Amino acid sequence: MTVTFNEDLIVRGTLIPSSVSLPANVITTSTQVQAGANLNADKTEQRVYPSWTQPNTASTTETRTLFVARRAGTVNEVIAGSIVAAIGDSTVTLDVKKNGTTILSAVITLDNANTARIIESGSISGAGTFVAGDWFEVVIVATINTGTLPTGVFVQCEVDQDGA
Repeated sequence: MTVTFNEDLIVRGTLIPSSVSLPANVITTSTQVQAGANLNADKTEQRVYPSWTQPNTASTTETRTLFVARRAGTVNEVIAGSIVAAIGDSTVTLDVKKNGTTILSAVITLDNANTARIIESGSISGAGTFVAGDWFEVVIVATINTGTLPTGVFVQCEVDQDGA
């Protein structure tokens, strides 16, 4: 049996329906979704952690792709570090670029002031937003002087990508 209400319905107790059919686009905030709900991936924002790691040998200069955005989103954080810290005056700088332009206020520098296995955070310049198709890469520059370069250098981004 179908009952139609042409006015607001107020339930002062608990409403326990066996099923509910909601119109499209009525759930618009995460507070309206039960924690642990099993939603399809294309309906949710995805948090991913793309990274690049060099082997546990002296760092080398290189440019590598981190990821290509599949949807619009935001880079929330960039971190870097090494398994073994630099000794003396040798340094490694890491820069994350979007379509060839840096997203950081300044490169992350790994030198003798850093500690092994302790992350260094980069400061994102602006909002860190991107659109589908944006290309992200890491540029690592190893400068050996009279000291020793760090080993096992890595960079990692925290990225939120929109649902479909």
